[in-house]
Amino acid sequence: MAGNSPLCYNAYHIRTKRISGNIKHSAEGETEYAYYFILYATPKIKESGITFFNNVCESFTENAPEIETASSTESSDTIQWFNNTYATLTVLNTWDYTLYGGQPADETGRGLSQNILQNSWDVTDRASADETLDWILTEGHRVAFAEEMDYLADAGWDYSHAMSLLGFYYLAGYYTEEESLDYSLDLAKDIQNHFDSWDSFMESYFIGYEYWAGEDSDDRREIYEELKSSSNIPFQLDWNMTLEKTW
Repeated sequence: MAGNSPLCYNAYHIRTKRISGNIKHSAEGETEYAYYFILYATPKIKESGITFFNNVCESFTENAPEIETASSTESSDTIQWFNNTYATLTVLNTWDYTLYGGQPADETGRGLSQNILQNSWDVTDRASADETLDWILTEGHRVAFAEEMDYLADAGWDYSHAMSLLGFYYLAGYYTEEESLDYSLDLAKDIQNHFDSWDSFMESYFIGYEYWAGEDSDDRREIYEELKSSSNIPFQLDWNMTLEKTW
């Protein structure tokens, strides 16, 4: 790093934050451009200019403004229970498992969800959303699996997909927030009746993944174990908790 001035340190600090993803900015490259500009300008600025610049930098904040979303619903233990059923996928997507659907309900979340639904499920509108959800709940991957293995061991895989799809449908704008959460509540109660713990549900999920992908589920199992030991609560919620409408 050129020089040892506080200005150069600030440039290095910004670049480090940029790489780690801890600085959020509105347009791709803004922070990076600022970083290179600072490196270019540093040798040319007099000491008084450096002092002024550092004073200005100290007035900045690295906290992005709160994102405005279309959601009108406060998070609750019931909604977090929903999120837990597909938290492994959410982590794999590098999304936020504390948010319903994994993303803020804004334009970015809408675009990401629409892309995933189209590319992974051929879902492009309300009609195809309904059709796909109906297929998962009435047949899914578990029927073909049962024909080969003689038991419905991977229902957790289909249930998890159904719950995640409901979140995506809301974010994509194909379902309203209320109807998506209402569907999730009914389905979550059904899931509770089919399994007796998070471990049994997730074991069914892993078996389903292994059948579908033709490979082991070690990475997903590792994510689940990490989530179970997290201090951020997810799987500390009681499997048999009373699920209720809070929206």
